[in-house]
Amino acid sequence: VPYLPRVPMKGQARQGFFTRAEFEAIVGHLEPAAFADLAWIAYLAGCRRGELLGLRWEHVDRSRGVLTFVDTKNGDDRAVPLRDERGELLAVGQVIERRWKARVYGADSETARVSAYVFHHEGQPYNPATFTRAWQAAREAAGLPGKLLHDLRRTFARDATDAGVSQA
Repeated sequence: VPYLPRVPMKGQARQGFFTRAEFEAIVGHLEPAAFADLAWIAYLAGCRRGELLGLRWEHVDRSRGVLTFVDTKNGDDRAVPLRDERGELLAVGQVIERRWKARVYGADSETARVSAYVFHHEGQPYNPATFTRAWQAAREAAGLPGKLLHDLRRTFARDATDAGVSQA
């Protein structure tokens, strides 16, 4: 194995976070609507772009109220509740219900089909580059050019910790 010198990482940790107003400003400019919904789930559940772009309906259990991410970066499955203890839809559940209604695509009843993907264009998952371009345009339009989608993950982690949720 060749020698690979270590590069000091001190002071290079990413530090971007969102306020709710900043997030809503960007989401207000995101198009198509599927991208706004994707960003909402990233904000509300701390998900990565890749987890969401590849999300399939087989990983959404609407009857039990659970969304499961199986292709996570660390290899562990992660479950996100869609309902509270009373059975009422949480904000994540409301976004999933919007996507459920948008799963059917096609011009008319004869050609209509159902997508296997939660976030899709004509039944196919969105290309990550397409989302990235839309995100860049939305953040520029909102006057927040430095904001990254991954900042939503850090924002979620901070807000969950502040609310008393254990990091474990």
